[in-house]
Amino acid sequence: MELLVWILIAALVVWFVLIPALALWIAVHVLGEEEGNDGNT
Repeated sequence: MELLVWILIAALVVWFVLIPALALWIAVHVLGEEEGNDGNT
């Protein structure tokens, strides 16, 4: 039973950490590319 609880907690942590982290990484990566392209051109 405890194993299931730990798995659930780990899943929630990964879910709420990976989604914002991935969204932030994408935003920074896209903005970085746009700024880089604007700077190069």
